[in-house]
Amino acid sequence: MTSFKEICEMWGDDRALAEDVGQSLFAVQKWRIRNKIPAHQWRGLVDAAQRRGFSQITLELLARVAEQRASAA
Repeated sequence: MTSFKEICEMWGDDRALAEDVGQSLFAVQKWRIRNKIPAHQWRGLVDAAQRRGFSQITLELLARVAEQRASAA
């Protein structure tokens, strides 16, 4: 996975992700559209991913995606 959008898409739809991380649907839609997940949401996202069996989503992955995104800007 190379983008936050790809990570969000693991859930299949924004509503499922929003419910899993305890955020509004609007907030999660902004994450996907902007291809950016705020760092203070990462822990909850990783926990939700683990509960769904998405073991590839880790804090290290999120940090790597953020670093790649920053260096591309």
